Amino acid sequence: MKNYVNLYKCVSKINNISDQNDTLERNKVLNSLYEIFTREKGLYLKLGQFLNQHKDEANYKTRTQLPFLSLERNLRERINEVCNANNLSIASSHVELGSIGCVIKVKNESGNVYALKIQYPEIEKNLQKQFSALNNALKFAPKKISQHLSSNFVEELKLSITEELDYSKEQRNTKQMSSSISGSVRTLDATCLTKDTLLLNWADGLSAKELSNSIQSTREFFAKELLKNYLYTLFESKFIQIDNQEDNFLFNTDNNIIYLLDLGNCQKIDKNKVHSLLRIITGLQNKEDINYLDLLGNIGFDKDKLSHISNRIVPLLSAIFSPFTSPLKFDLNNYDIKKIVDNILGEDKWWFRMAGNNEVFSLMRSYSLLLKTLTRFNTPIFFSKILKEVVSVATFEETSSISVPLDHAEDFFKEMSHHLNIIVSENCIEKVNLTFPSQVLKNIGDYMQVSTLEKLEQAGVDLKEVIATGYKNKLRPQTLIHIESSNQEILIKLN
Repeated sequence: MKNYVNLYKCVSKINNISDQNDTLERNKVLNSLYEIFTREKGLYLKLGQFLNQHKDEANYKTRTQLPFLSLERNLRERINEVCNANNLSIASSHVELGSIGCVIKVKNESGNVYALKIQYPEIEKNLQKQFSALNNALKFAPKKISQHLSSNFVEELKLSITEELDYSKEQRNTKQMSSSISGSVRTLDATCLTKDTLLLNWADGLSAKELSNSIQSTREFFAKELLKNYLYTLFESKFIQIDNQEDNFLFNTDNNIIYLLDLGNCQKIDKNKVHSLLRIITGLQNKEDINYLDLLGNIGFDKDKLSHISNRIVPLLSAIFSPFTSPLKFDLNNYDIKKIVDNILGEDKWWFRMAGNNEVFSLMRSYSLLLKTLTRFNTPIFFSKILKEVVSVATFEETSSISVPLDHAEDFFKEMSHHLNIIVSENCIEKVNLTFPSQVLKNIGDYMQVSTLEKLEQAGVDLKEVIATGYKNKLRPQTLIHIESSNQEILIKLN
């Protein structure tokens, strides 16, 4: 009960935190939530892993690596039991904690090293309790959330997670993924010993965080290879890893190999959905006058819900897929899907977030977590070029042959401004004159000096409202902010 009270306090507090000004406070609250979730494991640890992707200072390892002797007695006994039954011995003093189980290094009588993945005792019963608590919590959720939440969403999520309790599924996923990957990416051979135990080949490598300290050429190589593999598995193999957050990859810099970890949650994507998604990206690249709402419907979005934000669909998609529409290398350091959706749609964001089924949610999660992992490498990536290199001519041709009705998307591409200008003058002398691509509006605060942000706040300017207004007007030429005082002038406009 204490955790639920703390959870309520954290959620209430974070709802009142401004992303713009209270980053440290936001991270503090997220850390508190993260501590609760990692303590509870199961569904809550999955939420904790997701939260970890939205903190500026990640401390995942310190929370999920524990000495073997500090584990609960029944878990230690279970690990020893499995080792004895399979002639294995423990080869590490620490274990890695996951959402439904843990991983420990072991070796067989011949000295071969493996990773033993074993579920927590009674995890299935605990998951049932956690989903029951989640359903009860949703009864008291704000109306803006509950009215958009599909009645089947939680059940679909429950099915997805409980399917992971059978490690034979991960073994099957690993086998299928081994024939779906490309380039420098590898899977680890997996053997399901029992429903709740899995033995994998051991691999050495760096985490994404450790790799971030490598030289530029190394970071760039692995970033490109990781993106190539994701695009290949999505658009060619049509079988993707969903939980591709940074801790589910190992990077071996000696052999230039990326190892995929934790393939319990993978998804086969329908050909029509894949081609519709690619059609959206190529349509945006080529500024095509097509009905993007229809294509979202093909992917699995509820078009009736999206109709409430139909006038912002094209600008929103242009922002979400801006890494692929950029004609140059794209810097992900100022890219955040959550912030993009929040800033462009404001309170209408729930129409978009809750318009898809669980399969759509998994696809979006997979995409956003991949980009978050790539951000860790701190290197610009040529998304559009890599897409053309990876996707086959045949797939592009099939995609372009999809019949899509015309819409008024052409108006957006024709009328949208090309530049965003930020001009700051003091005593009639120009101090700042910056020009960016108009799409920078989606996260303009990241490009402004702290002193300018403070002056806007003092003047009562809400940047989120400014961004939302700009996108409601489809990025047409307009003055967004014009503030004049006795000795200073701030002008921000699209032209």
